[in-house]
Amino acid sequence: MKKRIGYFTHTASISGPNNSLVQLIRKLNKLSYDPIVYFPSYGEAINKFKKMNVKCRVIQHRRIELNPLLYPLFIYELIRTTFSLM
Repeated sequence: MKKRIGYFTHTASISGPNNSLVQLIRKLNKLSYDPIVYFPSYGEAINKFKKMNVKCRVIQHRRIELNPLLYPLFIYELIRTTFSLM
């Protein structure tokens, strides 16, 4: 049975960290592991991963500044995002 590995990236653009992730996933044993990459938005990097037959998922969320008055909204978004990952 394959083990799932989730990778989270901070951007969906072609960048140094995403290029490193491409190299890491290329060397991953596909018979043992099933990678999935989570992105904060849509972008060019998703196409690059999909060409490698890697599952991609966009988790859209609202960016909330850490203002004490917005803490309840921050907690709500955190819980909502966590449940969407599960």
